[in-house]
Formats: sequence, structure tokens, C-alpha cells
Amino acid sequence: MAEKEAVLRSLKILLPKGQVFTDKASLIAYEADAGIDKGLPDAVVLPRNTEEVQRIVRWAGEQRVALIARGAGTGLSGGAVAERGGIIVDFARMNRLLAIDSYERSAVVEPALSNLRLDEQASMLGLYFPPDPSSQRASTIGGNVAENAGGPHCFKYGVTTNYVTGLKVVLADGQLVRVGGRALDYPGYDLVGLITGSEGTLGLITAISVRLLRHPPAVKTMLAVFETTKQAGHAVSAIISAGLVPATMEMMEQKIIRIIEPFAKAGLPLDAGAILIIEVDGHPQSLDMQIAEIAQILRKYAVREIKFAHSAQERNRIWLARKSAAGAVTRLAPSYYTVDVTVPRSSLTEMLVQVDAICERHALQTGYLMHAGDGNLHPLILVPEPENSELMHHVHEAGWEIVKCCVAMGGSITGEHGVGIEKRAYMSLMHNTAELMAMWDVKAAFDPLGLFNPGKIFPSATKHEHISYSHDDLPDTAYNGRVSLHWGASPLTPPGHPQGMPLHWGASPLTPPGHPQGMPLHWGASPLPPPGHPQGMPLQWYEHASQDDPSSIVGASLVGALGGEGRCPPMQADPNSPLPGPGETFTPTSVQEAAQGLRALGNAGLRAQIGAVHAGQQKYVQISTSGLSGIKTYAPDDLYITVGAGTKLVDIQSFLAEHGKQLALASPWPATTIGGLVAANVNAPQRMLYGALRDMVLYTTVALADGRVIRTGRPLVKNVAGYDLTKVFVGSHGTLGLIADVTLKFVVPARTRRTLLMPIDDLRQGLIWSQQLLPIALVASAIILCKGYQVSNMPASNYLLAYTAEGLSSAVEAELAHVRQTLEVVGGPEPYESDTLSGTAIWCAMLGEAIMHQDLLVRVGVPAGDLLSYLQDQSIQLHAGSFIADMSSGLVYVMPGMSEVGDTHTWLSGLRQLALAMGGYALVMSEPEAFAGKLARWGYEPEGWRVMEALRRRWDPAGVLVSAAPFLP
Repeated sequence: MAEKEAVLRSLKILLPKGQVFTDKASLIAYEADAGIDKGLPDAVVLPRNTEEVQRIVRWAGEQRVALIARGAGTGLSGGAVAERGGIIVDFARMNRLLAIDSYERSAVVEPALSNLRLDEQASMLGLYFPPDPSSQRASTIGGNVAENAGGPHCFKYGVTTNYVTGLKVVLADGQLVRVGGRALDYPGYDLVGLITGSEGTLGLITAISVRLLRHPPAVKTMLAVFETTKQAGHAVSAIISAGLVPATMEMMEQKIIRIIEPFAKAGLPLDAGAILIIEVDGHPQSLDMQIAEIAQILRKYAVREIKFAHSAQERNRIWLARKSAAGAVTRLAPSYYTVDVTVPRSSLTEMLVQVDAICERHALQTGYLMHAGDGNLHPLILVPEPENSELMHHVHEAGWEIVKCCVAMGGSITGEHGVGIEKRAYMSLMHNTAELMAMWDVKAAFDPLGLFNPGKIFPSATKHEHISYSHDDLPDTAYNGRVSLHWGASPLTPPGHPQGMPLHWGASPLTPPGHPQGMPLHWGASPLPPPGHPQGMPLQWYEHASQDDPSSIVGASLVGALGGEGRCPPMQADPNSPLPGPGETFTPTSVQEAAQGLRALGNAGLRAQIGAVHAGQQKYVQISTSGLSGIKTYAPDDLYITVGAGTKLVDIQSFLAEHGKQLALASPWPATTIGGLVAANVNAPQRMLYGALRDMVLYTTVALADGRVIRTGRPLVKNVAGYDLTKVFVGSHGTLGLIADVTLKFVVPARTRRTLLMPIDDLRQGLIWSQQLLPIALVASAIILCKGYQVSNMPASNYLLAYTAEGLSSAVEAELAHVRQTLEVVGGPEPYESDTLSGTAIWCAMLGEAIMHQDLLVRVGVPAGDLLSYLQDQSIQLHAGSFIADMSSGLVYVMPGMSEVGDTHTWLSGLRQLALAMGGYALVMSEPEAFAGKLARWGYEPEGWRVMEALRRRWDPAGVLVSAAPFLP
């Protein structure tokens, strides 16, 4: 106790008076969030700026005291609860809007700015922030980022991670690093994607850069009444299959209707089996057609009644019903327990039947709220006697059974509320040991001291396991709020590592689960033990696996989690065959063979490169993914496809086209594979409408270089069960592992695509006109300005400005009419119209030609708001060659046509200097063979590179994988 008091006294002098609280009356307010888990902190600190946050973190590192970040306390999973003591870092006083840019459609905020306040400020500029959790009025942007929050509009617009472009984060050593920023597609691992949804376990966020969207000029809302949830569910699938994308599709079933209506008095029919709230938005000219087509589909699925909101008052009345659920429930019971799960949309009705059976078995009253468009389900279990231990036991048992049922259907244990304390015990239901250990490696790379939010996300070890993913095994050397006193001088103690034993993490890989303590770690020569493998038995399980029983390969429990499809076939190659040598090719035919091969290469001290080995790189083993190709799963009802990484993009598009679908992806490389495209993270201009590649990939299956096989997620839009490992492989250039297969979202092709083409002679004038067109964009899929591309049947010009819009015919017509009108007002040229050429097609052609001729290709990324001034400043640098500027993304692809290395180096330095000053970059994408190794690929050292390197060492301790060009500086 004396030591604790001394530690807290040192904290009180760290910050000014009124920013540190240790009295129980103050601490009790922080005992819980909006969930049911509780824990009393030892102190609460309220920093006012980033420097004070750094000061707190350095102090915590010296004292080995845990830090738990907190926003508004609206979370439901206990993520901001100091379960084991420690210091709550309350960000309430860091709530400023630091910047907002209407042209760039972006904002920079401090973590405690509320979601609602950001939306209010954005709306003044005709913009908005799409993620809108039900706690929007109180929840903070920092909390949204920590939980990767969603909301009812996520079906069309996505979740928080789709809008966060950059973060400023204080790491465990007190260092402030910027990851990402206001520009897009920074080179390096996607640390922004890892931190988003990490629940405050990786660092303390002090500033957030987000994208905003143009506020739709019109919206219409309808309420559809059905006799059964099955009918409503089928109607939802039919609407999506028709290529219609409503902003919202929310479902309420009969039990919740009967709970809500007496409270909200919104006119809901009490005898309805299910109600859908459907909202469409966009250009006013397109709404009547959307509503009419949706209504026609609803009638095909036996809708009983359709009510339309004819005014803002009627719309608000409908939404009042949906948002009154919490208040209505508390009229019937003093408390309730919300279960947050996600299942594939096609399984939603079946999941409701199972939840009903579970709650009836436990004699519990419940109602359901559902984001029907994305399969996110919220059973609300009423708790009439919160102090009744037997009742609470049944509540928790029911929650456990609901989660197990969800996982069995291929779903996620949490879609938007997070893991925290509440769901950590469920993590092993969804993730196998290798996957959890891969997440633990992320934790160790960011937070080797274990300071941030210990005990969250990771499950405790069972009595049969020799490992632990939490801090349960750490001794309470001082008081509960302290982390282990042994962590300061060594990396994060591996789960299950005996206290006091040497930590040879740098020289050898992680001890495999169940490995006898003290035995040699022959990971290079043998694969990971399969689930249920007898202790001490030889580890030749791959070559003896049954061809007919996939559970003999990966364990019955994992096959169940994979949906019983056996997507991991047994290794075909002889494990005793000679290893390929430098200059030779390794072509695995399964992810297990890939993992075993990578491990064997590492054991032999060999290095390997995924993809073609270029001149001068014959010292590496080439790994080909041609044996990992083909369509593995096509799920039209759930809008995803799983393909082998070696499958060509053109073949995937051909397959989907036969079924009236497409991937919203494009590549300038004609023969590109999907794995290569993901690893390179190259995004076409159409990202402005459909999202970036990182938003399209739902999950991957990866062979890590140390022999582990991991699946990085689920085929779901909303899944926040642990770290988003998928993001870190997008743009990793084959340096973290071999991507074996990729699961992606697909879409119904746009009904109409048209492009306005404008010849431009003066660069400055073209930039001004493009800037005036950007605010119009609502269904635009490209706004590009290029030099060096000539369109047939158009007069020759120095530059070309292209505006592509796609979607419903009425929306495209309305938007292009607005573009024409704007050009006329500002004295712009009369545009040519094409229904065959698009901005993305021009991008593919220009980059493809440069790549085909092995010309130098440089991608410059700057904040979109600074692109105009950047291009004006660099006009002389850009004059000699050709370029294409993606105006909405702030990206410029430059092809200078230079042949002398010295001149090129000077030219490249000029491009980079200004880009870096603007918070951007200039990346060498490809180069002539004569330039190989003579130009710096990145030209700068990103602030997060030490974390990137630490993660790479943990997943590839032998340094097996290299990229075609130096990847990390």
C-alpha cells in the first residue's frame, strides 16, 4: 500500500491541479462503461494535449502501471473498464475539431470530439461522417476508432475503418508517431488499419484524420410490414441482388415491436411479424425510381403494407421507433443485456430461430434489432432482477450459446461493440491458436511493455493449455494496477513463458502451443502441431492427413469454423523432397505446403521472393502462386467470393460477369493475380465511388514464414473480433507471409456508366475546373486530369479532363447535367460524352503502357486539398513526360520518360521534397532494369517503421521473405 501511495503521489505532480483524481468519489464514476463489467481504477488523468499524453505514458512505463483510454464511456463490452486497476486516461478535454476541408472532404479531430459534433460541423459544408452508431450523440470519434464502430448506414457506406486515413498515436515508450495521414495509400504496412478496432490496446490516439462524404441532397424513407421475418429476409436479399443499394435496411421483429410501440407510439402494427425500415438517398431525380423498384420487390415477397414518409416529421417518427428500443426496454425491466453478433446475411432468419430457442430454454424475454443489410443482430435480453445471481447466470449462459451458434454459422462474435472484457472468453471459438498468437505478435510489436489496456481482447488459458493470451499469468508484484516488473528490460513475455527464463525471441520463433518446456524449438523442420495432436508424437501430420477428411488436416473444430467446406487441402508435395535453391521456383498447391516450405527455407538459411524474380535477384528462391488458383467459394446471397491468390483478376471478372456481378477493382497489369494486386495495394480512380482495395478484401488465408497458417477474418462486412489482420497484408508486398487465398466483396455492375471528356490546353485552367467539379461528385467514379493521352474523334490538346459517373440512369443523368451546367457557368469547354471510355480505363491504359515498356513510374500522394497547388508548383517537373492525376484521391502517377539515372535522381528529389512537406510521399512503383537499386523506392522513413519492422521480425524471424524492391527503409 505504501508503494502504491508513492506511485500515485508521483502521478499527481505530473500534471497541473485538476487533471489527476485519486479519491474514491471521483473514481466510482469510472467503474463501468455502458455495459455490465466493472472495475475501479487507481486514478484518473485528464490530459489537455498530446505533450501531456506523452508525459503520462513515459511515467507509466517507468512505473510499470497500466493505462486504460476512455472516451464517453458508451461502450458495451467493458473495453474502457479498469478491471485490474491502473490509470484511466480520460480524453474529455481533448475534444477539438482541428481542421475541416470541404474540397478535400476531410477532417482532423482530437479523440474526444463527439460523433454528432463532427457531423454538425461537416453538415455546414454539405458533408457528413457516415459511421453513425446509436450512441452518436455522446460517443466520441476516438471511441469509434477504438471499436471500429458501425451503425445503421454501414450497409451502403461502411464502418469507421473505411473512413480513417491517419492517426497520431503515442506508443509505449512515449514516442508520438504519425501513421497514415491526410494522403492515401502510404507505402508500408497499414498500421492505421491495425489500430482501428484495437480497443486501446496498442497505443493512445491523440489526433484522427477522417474522410467525409458529400451529404446526399435527398432522402426517402419507407416502412414495410411482413407477416414473418423469413419473408422480410428474402426481400432484403432480393433488393440487393437487383443492384439496388439502400442507405439503410433495418429490421425489427414482433417481440421488439411490441416492446417499442407502447413507448414510442409511432404507429407500428403490433401484429406484424417483422418490419423493415428502408431508406434510399441520392439525387432527387433518382429516388422515386428506387422507391418504386424496391416496392415492387417487396410485393413479390408478400409484404403486407408499405408506408412512405412524406415529410421530415413522418421520417423522424419512423426512426424514433427504431431508436427508442433502449428506452422502451427499460420500462419493462431495470436492466437489459445486449448481445452483438454478425452472421452472413443469408443466415439471419435461421439465427433468429436459434436465438428464440435459446432464450425460451432459459426462460428469458428478449427482442431483436437487426442491421438486415449486413447481418448484424442485437438480441436484447431483459434483466428484471439484476441482483439475482441465478437469473444472471442464465443470461450469461444464453449469451454464450448465442455466440456459439453464430460462430457455427460462419459469423463473428461481435460486429460492432468490440471484445473488451465481455467477449474475450469467446475469442477461441472464432480464432485458432495460430491466429490468436498472430494477434499477440501485433500487441507485442506495438506495446512491448504491456501498458495499454491489459487483459482485453485475448482469452485466458484453459487448464489444458500451456499458453495464455492475457496477463493472468503475471505476478502482482506491487498492486493490481501494475503490469509485470520484468517487462521493461525485455520484449513482451510470450504467452505461457516461464517467469525468469531467458527470452530468446529475437533468435528463435515463439514456443509452439503445447511444446514441452526446455525442448529444442525445431520450427524450421516441423509444422505446427494440429489441434488434438498427441503430446510427444512426431509432427508428420500433413503427409499422413486423409484426403477425404479435412478435419485430419486442420482439426475438426477449425473445419467447423470454416463452414465444413475443407478449404485447406492436404499437402501434395513430398515433404522430404529437396528444397529449391536460389534461382529455382517453389510452387505450393496448398496453404499448408506453403507454410511448411517457408519454414524449411528459413531453416536452411535461404531467402525467397513471391512472384517473378527480376534480373540481379537470382540469389533468391522464387515462390509462384500459380498452384493456388481458382474459384473456391462463390456466395451470391452474401455478396462475396473466395479465390486462390494466383487467380488472374481477368478470370475472376469473367466468372462474375457470367453471374451478373463484378469486383470493383481494376489493374494496369493485364496478367495481374488477385494476390499480387492485394500485396501491391494499387487502387484505380474508381475507388472514389466503391472504396479502396483495403475496403474490398474481407479476409485472407496466409502462410506466415515461421510456419503458421492464419485466416485473418470472416466473409462479413461487420466483424470486430480482435485486430484487423487483413489490413496489414494489403500493401505488404509479400514481406509478411504468402497470401494463399483472398475473400472479396463483389457488387452488381452499374446500370449506366458515362464519361464527360474535356480537352484542356492550359494546366492551370484544367486544375481550376476540376476543383470546381469535385463538390458535385455523388455517383462519380473518377475525376482525372492527364497529360499524354489522346482520345480518338476529339481535337488534340495538351491535357484531358475526364469525369465519370456510374449507377442508376437517373442519378448519372442528374449528376452529368450538373457538371455541364457548372462548366458553362465558369466558361469551361463543351464536353464530349462517352459511354465506353471511363476515367479508370484511361488510368489502366496509361499505367499499363508505362509498365509494358518498363518506363519509370512514380506515384505521388498528397492530401487532395493540396493537389492543385502541388501540380501547379511541379508543372515544370511534369512537363517533359506524361502524368495522370486522380483529383479526388490526391494521387499523381508520373511517367517522365527519362533515361539517365543522375538526371532522374535530381528530378525525383524535386518531386519528393514538396510532397513530403505536404505530409505525402513519392513512391517508385516500377523502373527500368538499368535503374535497379539506384533510386530510393520510398525516399523517406515513415514514423511507424520501427513497429513495422518489429512485426515483420515476429512473423518472419528467419528473414525468409524479401520483396522485388527494398520494402522497409
